[in-house]
Amino acid sequence: MRRISLTYLNMVPKEMAFEKAWKDLRESNQSTVTLAVPPNKTFLLHQISFQGPCKAQSVNIKIDGTLLAPKRDAWKVCTKRWLYFFGVRGMTLSGSGQLNGQGSHWWNALNTSSCKGIPTVRSSSH
Repeated sequence: MRRISLTYLNMVPKEMAFEKAWKDLRESNQSTVTLAVPPNKTFLLHQISFQGPCKAQSVNIKIDGTLLAPKRDAWKVCTKRWLYFFGVRGMTLSGSGQLNGQGSHWWNALNTSSCKGIPTVRSSSH
């Protein structure tokens, strides 16, 4: 089993930490791989797609810290997905952390934004 913790990515710019961690996870030859968001840590995370396939048979995403979506005015593109997992077989999402989509900023912009609708916090497809 291999564990990839975002704390080891201190040498990587924060906006690239998840891309680097996901690349390492996808390429791991271990049968089980875990991507860990450590407790008491908050990561501002813009829209991101976690695309498979992964070499591992079992992929665990363990969130014990907080993933924080940008506020509406910092949203980079008009998309309805914040965290998108696709083509990842054998994936589990667990942990005691938070996915904070900053909903109050989105509800206020729902009818005034050029983007119609608001993004989902997490979506996935096989």
